[in-house]
Amino acid sequence: MQKQLTADELNVLWYMTYMPVVSDVCYEHGVQLLYLVVSGSHAYGTNTPESDVDVRGVFLPGKKHVLGTRNIREISFGEDGKLHELRSYMAKLEKGTPNLLDWLFVPKDCVLFVKPEFQSVLDARNTFVTKRLYPRLTGYAVGQLKKMGHATRESGDKRKQLIEKHGYDTKNATHLLRLLYLAESVLGSGEYFVRVSPGLRDILQRTRRGEYSLDHVKQLAEVKLKEVDAAYESCSLPKVPYPKDVDRLCIQLFEECWR
Repeated sequence: MQKQLTADELNVLWYMTYMPVVSDVCYEHGVQLLYLVVSGSHAYGTNTPESDVDVRGVFLPGKKHVLGTRNIREISFGEDGKLHELRSYMAKLEKGTPNLLDWLFVPKDCVLFVKPEFQSVLDARNTFVTKRLYPRLTGYAVGQLKKMGHATRESGDKRKQLIEKHGYDTKNATHLLRLLYLAESVLGSGEYFVRVSPGLRDILQRTRRGEYSLDHVKQLAEVKLKEVDAAYESCSLPKVPYPKDVDRLCIQLFEECWR
């Protein structure tokens, strides 16, 4: 029986696997890597042996991309790796994009690289935890709810097999519940979590295995949506990130890294 790797051992394996690739990609495009993480199910703690490794990062563009005509917003590498340009990334954080905000809150075992200058963004990550997350989190959750009962044109063979086996897409259902629990946590306590608690992990894993009926998942989501709405009504978080704080972080990074 093959030994299961610890979180630290996985971190070293991911670093050795992906850092050379990302370094070459950044050199080829003339940009500076600022931050690199593993996101998705490995960060949530809900991964299975079949789960993909989602590598995500942020880069600082070169002067030719800012002062010249060679604009660059995103770089893809490997099967599913993506890097976002700093200003584009920060603008999406300001709009309340949860899957990008996840990167700033992943557990330490999922962080592969942090350029020292980027630490200022990590230190200020709660700047982006605002009421603006409410419509985004609930909107994404409702989208998962609508999709999970039937196949769409975008559904791959694996998703179609899940629907045939369980009567619904259990992966969509897992995302649905995770997003609603996250929304309740953010609006109720101001806490943004990525790695789920053991209790929630059990619920999500059972959902992923199809142990709950479709009706049960829908009922659970309906109850949780009402709790999220109630949490929003009494939420004390700021309405939106303060734009000057976001601009300051960006400008500071450019000045320090271009110096």
